[in-house]
Parts: sequence; structure tokens; C-alpha cells
Amino acid sequence: MPLRGHFLCHYQKNLRIYILSIAFQFNLTYLTGVNKTFMLRSFCLKNKILIAFMSLVLFVFSPTNTKADIRNGTDSISKILGQSPDSSKLDLLIKSADEYNNTNTDQSLEYANIAITIAKKLSNHKKQLSAEIIIGKTYFIKGNYTKAINQLEKTLLLAHSINDSIHLIDIYQVYSLIYTKLGDFKKALEFSQNAFSLIGKLNQQSKLADIVRETGNIYFSFGESPVALDFYQKSLTISKENNNQIGVSKALNNIGRIYSELGEFSKALDYLNKSLEIKYKDDNKLGLANTLLNIGTIYFRQENYTTAIQYFLKANSYYSQVPFIEGVSNSFQYVGRSYLKLKNYKQAEAFFNTAKVLANNAKIKTLLVEISLRESELYAEINSYKRAYESLFKFKELRDSVFSDEQRNLLMELDAKYNLQAKEKRILLLSKEQELKDAQKNKLIFWNAFLIIAALFLIFSIYFIHNRMRFRAKINKKLIEEINQRKIIEEELQGHQEHLEAVVEDRTLALKIAKDKAEESDMLKTAFLANLSHEIRTPMNAIVGFANLLVDSEATDTDKKDFVRLIHSNSETLMHLINDIIDISIIESGQIKINKTPVFIFEVLEDLLFFFNQEKHKINKSHIAITLDYDLSLTFHSILTDKNRLRQVMSNLLSNALKFTNQGSIVFGFKLTDPQTVTFFVKDTGIGILPENQASIFERFSKYNRQNDSIILPGTGLGLALCKELIHLMNGNIWFNSQPNSGSSFYFTLPNIDYDSSISESQQTKESNIELDLSNKTIIVAEDVTSNFMLIKAYLKRTNVNLLWAKDGKEVIRMLENSDVNLILLDIQMPIMDGLKTIEVIRATGNKIPIIIQTAFVLSGEIEKCFSLGCNDYLTKPISKDDLINKVSLFI
Repeated sequence: MPLRGHFLCHYQKNLRIYILSIAFQFNLTYLTGVNKTFMLRSFCLKNKILIAFMSLVLFVFSPTNTKADIRNGTDSISKILGQSPDSSKLDLLIKSADEYNNTNTDQSLEYANIAITIAKKLSNHKKQLSAEIIIGKTYFIKGNYTKAINQLEKTLLLAHSINDSIHLIDIYQVYSLIYTKLGDFKKALEFSQNAFSLIGKLNQQSKLADIVRETGNIYFSFGESPVALDFYQKSLTISKENNNQIGVSKALNNIGRIYSELGEFSKALDYLNKSLEIKYKDDNKLGLANTLLNIGTIYFRQENYTTAIQYFLKANSYYSQVPFIEGVSNSFQYVGRSYLKLKNYKQAEAFFNTAKVLANNAKIKTLLVEISLRESELYAEINSYKRAYESLFKFKELRDSVFSDEQRNLLMELDAKYNLQAKEKRILLLSKEQELKDAQKNKLIFWNAFLIIAALFLIFSIYFIHNRMRFRAKINKKLIEEINQRKIIEEELQGHQEHLEAVVEDRTLALKIAKDKAEESDMLKTAFLANLSHEIRTPMNAIVGFANLLVDSEATDTDKKDFVRLIHSNSETLMHLINDIIDISIIESGQIKINKTPVFIFEVLEDLLFFFNQEKHKINKSHIAITLDYDLSLTFHSILTDKNRLRQVMSNLLSNALKFTNQGSIVFGFKLTDPQTVTFFVKDTGIGILPENQASIFERFSKYNRQNDSIILPGTGLGLALCKELIHLMNGNIWFNSQPNSGSSFYFTLPNIDYDSSISESQQTKESNIELDLSNKTIIVAEDVTSNFMLIKAYLKRTNVNLLWAKDGKEVIRMLENSDVNLILLDIQMPIMDGLKTIEVIRATGNKIPIIIQTAFVLSGEIEKCFSLGCNDYLTKPISKDDLINKVSLFI
């Protein structure tokens, strides 16, 4: 989409949301009585032009698909209902009514009432009860709590009359939700406890997650965030075990809200975005509104009030479609708070008034507490102290009624009660086990007694028949007793054996899980090491091989030039790999620093365009067109960011695009998404990314090849992971779109922190490749490695400079005393006296000779230490000839 079209769509969308919110305020004003109608008429008379403009915009830009979609869905269901028997109609109506509760409450009421009529006709009381409960939920969502309570009282009677305990759980849950919103926590906790009890008795694990989460909401209302977080995490675990995606999305939303309250915004956004993804799939408008509102509160706490307003209004739009009165009121009060922070007091007061009217009508005390507090802040800021006092007095009055000590004691009683119930359940379980053992023992005694009596009867019978059989009868008695005793012992042994088998099975399973995890970890480690070994050995093989060929007497000058070019190319590949690994290590250790400087975006991208147009010839892809796309008015646009990291991210994305594009073109550039954001992009016509690989594309060591899985692609799979980490460190976001065989488009944003300067960055940099004549100059090279000294000597050979070689810091001090020296090239890691100590000693004598440090150790703030001690500049190994000559030319 062209830049202008993108801005227009964005403007139309935001304008539509804003106008719809104002229109909603008007509708509300009309519905609240004659006095409010007078206010609306007064507003319209004073703002005729605004009303006309709003009407025109609503006519032009109003969405047409929502009503059409609902109508099409309704027509489709009506068609099915017309062709189905009453029993099938009933199930479809109840299912549709329950689903529409989150998207269109009016449609939900319609289907539920039809379902009740059919259920009564079929005398199906359970289905009638399901539909009656849905109506109660619908009234709750619409904010009509009086109707909701009346409806639930009717459903409660019906549930008791048909002895339906399972539906009682749903009724108690809705009761708990209503009384929580009304601020009557005592009743809310009573109904919550009733639901808990039934869930335990009926073993309804599928309903447990909801009631656990709703109990967390009660604690959250009291500001007990850590306790609420524990309930939400338990709810998440139960929902995952039952594969309940709706429950998972709600728990993720609540956990994200807790982390937002605790100030852990990054973690909060992770949970909320996961919740948002599930809710978008299910088209859950009510759930989407809740999550969007929570995301808006994060931007509000980060003082990004403009973005927060956009999320609040979007949430308000979804709430209004349902409609969910509490959500509409809450989102309005958050918009008012945002405008208050922006010092737009008129807008803030308007949104607070609208939110207050809604909350008053719905009797949502907890929300009225917050609105009253914010109104007092507003009136205090505009010096309307009387109104501020009135609002503050109202706030304290509401707060004391909702969050009283009595209510807090209820929470403590609830916690103690739950713990007591858990103990009672364990005692009951042990009691039942003991009863079972006693019953078995009594049964055994009974049979023993029976056998003994039978034996005695037999003995006496035989005794009376024949006296000579007495001795044999006694022996039989002893044998029977021994047999019974052996049976008891065998039963005990059998119990011990079964217990041991269960223990062995549990331990075997635990060992198998540990073994699988160890094998998986070993496989990942082996794969990474094999990949890393391949990536290091490949360029090293070329470097070592062609270096040996350079001294081959049969090699021609042309061959040697090719060898040098290949050695240089593979050295750059190896350095790029090492730099990626080092950057990942620095990020993980938390030592990376973003150095923000004024950066002219066009100059950075123009350099990359030149580089990759050269690079494509090296890899035989000259036919690939690489172009730079940007608005010409932004040629001299600059931002405050880290130039090197920006270049690194763009270079990685362009390198990937060139690697995976065999035909077509690559387009990259930047544009202003809005006044606060710059969006960069890299688009290619390559092979694309398969859908199953897209979720893990930014993970470390992830490498995918669609053409041939047996071919190992170059690279460690760290590039995109590194890009994501760097973009986040620069306060941006990164994402992509990809279609197999059609190409990929990568985008990332950076804050548009403008830097006003008429001098381009390239004009401030001294020209490279300067031909220096240093015939009368002396430089000390402090370097304990011979090869490093020989390299610097070779680089400076044409300057005719006089080089002195010092192998440690003490030799440097000695040379300074005996020679006239113009510059010191100083290594950090040296024996006897290292570079840091050497700088300290030189500067302590008052010597201001220029010192340029040269080091390969940059992971622990070494360079910052050198500058603090008094060095003038630095060079990072490996040192290039141009960098060395440029640095030397600055100080000699």
C-alpha cells in the first residue's frame, strides 16, 4: 500500500472509533432521562457544524460488514432451524445463544427465548434451565443487574425443582460475578463458596478453572495482586489440563493484567498478546475488548497516552457491539484519564461524565470509586476546588462502603475456610479409608467366626456320633485356623506387593522423563556444536588452504590475487559468525549498550544498497534487482539511535533475502508510520517460509530449507534472533509476512526521535585512505604478540614512520623517557604491566601524548575504563588498514 493510502486508512479507522464513541455518549444521554436530553439538545445547538461533519464521516466511513455478517449468520441459523426437528433446533439455539453472549447480546436473548419456548413444548426441563441461565448471563453482560438477579432467582427455583446440581454451579458463578461488580463481596464469596462445594461433590473439573479465576478477581478488587496471581495461574493450569482454550485465554489475560499492575510490562504484553491471539481465532468480542483494555493500560502506565487512547477506544467499540455496559463505562473512564494526563480537560470531563452515568445506571460501585477519584484530580488541576472536594468526598464514601474492614475480613475468613475445608476433605478421606479397613476386618472376623462355629459344630457332631473322632476333630480345627492365618498373611503380602509395584512404576516414569529430557538436551547440544563446527571449519578450510597456496611456486600472480580475495572473503564470513555469537553472549549477560547518536537513515541504507549490489555478484546472483524505496522528502531525515546496530539489523535482513531469493527482486527502505514511529522494511520474491516454521523463525539456531532438507544452509541460525533482541533494545518491534513460493516481507519499527542538523554524518567523518608521510614521526607499538606487531608494521610501511616495539607496559614507560614519541598504539592485555596500568602511569606524570588503545576484549566495559583513565581513541581487533591510518592521521 502506498504511504498516503496507509495514513488515510489509519486516520479513517481512528476517526471512526472516535466518532462512534461520541455517538455512543449521545445515545446514552438520550436514554438517561429528560434532563440529559436537554443537555444533548444544548450540545447539538452549539455544535451544529461538528454534528454535520460527524454525520457525513459516519456515512462515508462507517463499516458495513458487521451488520451484514450478523444478518448472514442469523439467516443461516434460521434456515437450519426451519429444516430441523424440535430436538435438534433446541441444541442449536442454546449453543448459538451461548456463543452470541460474547458478540451480540440481543441476538443471544432472542435465541434463548425461542429455546425456552421449544423446551417447554418438549417438557425438556434441563434444556429450559440452560437457556434460562444464558438469559441471566446476558442481562449481567448488558449491565442490567436487577433483571439478572430476578432471572437467576427463577432459574434457582427451577434447578431445585428438577434436582439439577450441575446447573446450580453455573447459577452460583453468575451470582458471584454480579455481586462482585455491585461491591457486595460478602454475597459474592458465599455464592463462590457454594459453587466450590458443588464442584468438589460432583467432580466437575471442567468448571473448576472458572470459579478459581473468579475468586482471583475478588482478591484483585481488593488490591491483593500476589494472591490473585496465584489463583489465575492455578486456573491456567486447570484449563490447559482440560484443553479449554477459552479458559486459557481468560487466565492469560488476567495474569497479564497482574504483571501490568506490578510494573513488569514486557512480561504482561507477552501474556496479553497470547490471550489476544486465541480470542481473535474464536471471534470473542467481549474477551477481545477486555484484553485490548488491559494492553491500553500498559501504554497508559508507560505514559504513551496517545497509543493508550487508541486501544481504549478499540476496546470500547467491541464492548459497545456486545454490548457490555461495565466495559463501555470502564473504557470511557480510561480514555478520560488519558486526556487528563494530556491536559485536555474538556475531553477528560466529557468521558468521565459518560462513564459515571453508565456506572450509576448499572450500580457498579467498584467502578464509581475509581471515577470519583479521577474526577477529583481533574477538578483540582483546573482549580475547581469545590467540585474536587465533592468528588473526593464521594470517592471516600464509596471506598469505605466497598472496601471496608468487614469486607477484607471476609477474604481472610474465606482463605481460612478453604484451608479448613481442604483439611476436612483429607480427614474425611482418611476416615473413609479407615472405615473400609474396619469393614474388611469385620468381614474377616465374621468369616473366621463362621468357620470356627462350623468347625465346632462338626466336632460336636462327630463327638456325639463317635468319641474316637474327637482327636481328629481337634486336628482339623487347628488346620483350619492355620489356613485362615495364612490367608491373612497372603492378603497383607499381596497389598505390599501392589504398593511396591506402584512405587516402582512411578519411579520408572520419572526416570524415563528425566532420560528423555537429557537426551533432548544432548541432541540440541550436539546439533548446535555440529552446526557451529561446520560454520567455523568451512571458512577456516578456505583460509588455511589458500594461505598455503600463496607460497606455492607454481601459483601465478593472477592465482595469488584470487587466493587473497578468497581468504579475505572467508575471513569476513568467519568474523561475521564470531560477531553474532559474541553479540548473543553480550545480550544474555546484560552487558550490551545502545549508543544513540544522530543517524541519517538514507545514508545508512544507501551504503547498504552499494554493498549488496556488489555482494550479489560474488554469489552469482547478478540478475537479482536490489532497490531502495523511500519518500524523497525524507532524504535528510535523521533519528537518534545506534547507527551500528541499525546497520547490523538491516544487513542481516538483506543478507537473508539475498540468500533465499533465486529469481525476482529485493526492495528495502523506510517510511514514517506516524509522527512517533519510523518503519523499516525488506521485501523479497524468494522461496518464503512454510506456515509450520513461522512461529519459531525468531528463535535461536532455527534454520529451515524448503528446497532440500539434506542441504545445510550457511549460518548458525542466530541472525534473526539477534535482530529481534537488538530491535527490542532500541525500543522497537519486528515482525514479518510470508507466503511459500511468493516471498517474505520483514518489518521493524524504531522511535522517530528527530535530530535537527543540516550537516550530514558523512560530512563530519574524515576521508579514509589518506596517504600519510610520517617520515619524521615516531610511534610506539605496545604489543606482546609478534604477528600483531608485524601486521601494524606492514600497514604503516608506506608512511615511512619510525616504529618502536614494546612488549609490555614497562618498556613503553622506558621508551617515553629515552625517545621523542608522537603517538602510542597500546594493547590492553600484556604481561608485567597491562595497558590500563600503563595509561594510568603515563597520565599521572602529566604527559598528554595521544594514546590509541587496540584490543580484542570488549565484553566487560574495557573501552569505557580506558577512556576514563585518559586514552584518546580505540581500535577493535581485527584491525583494518583504513581504520588504522584514519585514526593515526587524526592525532599526527
